[in-house]
Amino acid sequence: MLEDSVFDHRCLRRIADIQWQHHVSNAEVRHRVFGHRDDNGIGVNILKHRLRWLGHVLRMWFQRIPHCPLLADSGTGWKKRRGG
Repeated sequence: MLEDSVFDHRCLRRIADIQWQHHVSNAEVRHRVFGHRDDNGIGVNILKHRLRWLGHVLRMWFQRIPHCPLLADSGTGWKKRRGG
């Protein structure tokens, strides 16, 4: 779990163009990238973004392209092709 956090913060530092010589705390890095200083990891932020997008899609008209695959039925007789 710690390795994920290290990787996340290394990526955030690269996004914010913060080099290793700059002594910047992880909270400050998150503030520069996300605009707030909460202790949520990147996974929590991604989940929030996905849920926000889902709410947006569910409010769309049901025949819009992003809404159709969300509620599509694969059918009862459908089978995956062999080898593919």
